[in-house]
Amino acid sequence: MNDIERPNLPLARLAAILWYPVMIAFLGIFAPSLGNGPVFCGFRVVAGIPCPGCGMTRALGWLARANLEQSMRFHPLAIPTALALFAAWVGGMAHVFRGWTPKPVVSVALMISASTVFVAAWIARLMMFAYEGGIPSEFGAPPRGALIALLASWFARHS
Repeated sequence: MNDIERPNLPLARLAAILWYPVMIAFLGIFAPSLGNGPVFCGFRVVAGIPCPGCGMTRALGWLARANLEQSMRFHPLAIPTALALFAAWVGGMAHVFRGWTPKPVVSVALMISASTVFVAAWIARLMMFAYEGGIPSEFGAPPRGALIALLASWFARHS
């Protein structure tokens, strides 16, 4: 089977239909209950600062429960991420059922755009955390990283 042919397997069709609703249900049930639990992000544990996606799982979980305030508290890009995942779900079903495949240039452009937005939001969040005196407790318990401490001291001297 080449990349253009659509899968004709019943399991592929079932997976194409169910992955998004199952993910939303799982996130809505389990993600918000993580609360201030252990930190699973390797970047956060090693660097001491949240990664660009830190808080996204809990943000999507709160979004699945229709709690926008809590969702935004954990990650400001939860709504665009949910919409992108929904678009990927629709595209996956279009591929499985109709054989549609996006042009590679479109996929690359979307990935570069999304990455740029995530990095910009990450930098803004780090600056906000530094200005406010540190990483909020909902991001877990690793010690304050050197970058946040450096930014916090810079803001303290210049404000």
